[in-house]
This record gives sequence, C-alpha cells and structure tokens, in this order.
Amino acid sequence: MRSSILISLTFLTVLAIGSNAFAAFIDFQTPAGATSDGEFVHADLQITTSKSQITVLLTNLQSDTHSLWQEVSGIEFTLSNGPHLASLTSSSTIDRTVHQNGTWSDASSGTPTGWSMSNLLSNQEIQLKSPGDMKYIKYSLIGSPNPANNRYTTQEGIWMGPQASFTLSCTGVTANTIVTGAIFNFGKTTEIAGVGGGFATVPLPEPASLSLLSLTAIPLLGRRRPRKLA
Repeated sequence: MRSSILISLTFLTVLAIGSNAFAAFIDFQTPAGATSDGEFVHADLQITTSKSQITVLLTNLQSDTHSLWQEVSGIEFTLSNGPHLASLTSSSTIDRTVHQNGTWSDASSGTPTGWSMSNLLSNQEIQLKSPGDMKYIKYSLIGSPNPANNRYTTQEGIWMGPQASFTLSCTGVTANTIVTGAIFNFGKTTEIAGVGGGFATVPLPEPASLSLLSLTAIPLLGRRRPRKLA
C-alpha cells in the first residue's frame, strides 16, 4: 500500500568559515507520530553540500523496530540552482546481525551499503535506494531494539545498522546549494515527504573536526557481498 505523509522538518544551513572551504548543512527529520503502514517511524537525514560534493548521513531513529515498514529503504532530495549531474563515489554502513532469540551484534568494520543512486527530474533530484532484500541479507536500515530488553522482535537476518553515510560527486553544487525538499522511503512503498522551512548560518568546525559530526563517509566502494548467518 502506498501512502504519502506531509512532514515537518528541521532545515538548517551552515556556512563554514576558514581554510577557504565552505559548506551548507541541512537536517531533515520525520515528525513524532509519523507512521508507515500503521507502524511508527522516525528517521533523520543530514545533507552537507560543498564545492562539487554532497555528503549524506541517514539514520533510522525508530526504537523497537519489528516490521519491514519501519526500515528505511531509500531517500530522495531536491537541489536548488540545478540541474546537477551526480554520481555515488562511496557509501558505508555497519552490518547488524539479529539472531533467532532477538539478540544482536554489529560488525567490527564498515561495509558498502549496496544502494544505488539515480538522477531524477532533469537532474534536479537525487535518489538513493536499496536494491531490495535477499533471504538473510536486508539492504535497508533497521532501527534500534526494544529499549526494555535490548532485543529485537523481528525475524533473524543481517541488516544495515541504524546509520549509513554516502558521498556523492556532483557538478554545479556549491556551498550555496540548498536542499529544497526530501522524501523518506520506508518498507516497500511508503513515502514520507516534506519541504524546507527556514535556515540559519553558523560556522562549521575545521575539516579535522568534521569526523566528530559523522559527516564524512568511510571510503569503501563496491557492493556488499552476501553473507550467511552462522
């Protein structure tokens, strides 16, 4: 079932000062109470635009994830001052294995997400999308477990962890490029859409400090290799 829900979002633009480098930082969130096929969802999307580059940090904030309709399976966002031609240069996530009894464990290192990128709407919109699921390998972002017992009630398998990062090379993008709207995809078809509200300008830290904000992606290329549960 396809549903579309208008969301409010936080839209923060940041201009970095110093080192001759400037960037804009935009943050989108689904509102409290948003649902996907009757299940509560909560996600955050952080986008940073700088000269010829876009970095994306996507997080599934929903706790007690127990349904595929709560899993983040894609995003779309629209850029200002287009058209732009983008390409995905790297992506990273930490695989999370959910065991039969609901316990879970994270991989010790990052792996590429396996997501694809498309240029839409005459190269003014960018889509990042999961390729779909295999039997045990889930190419969508799972949220956090039940906070009461730190366990999941979903089926066993290997998901992308709650967070994934992407780096895109994009012609024509600058620190003045604004993201004017975004769509979160959950499960198979649910879309939760929103528009920007306003912005503020504040200085960003020096490049050496950006890793503390988790705004840079781990430079791993290629597709995820299917893995079987032990």
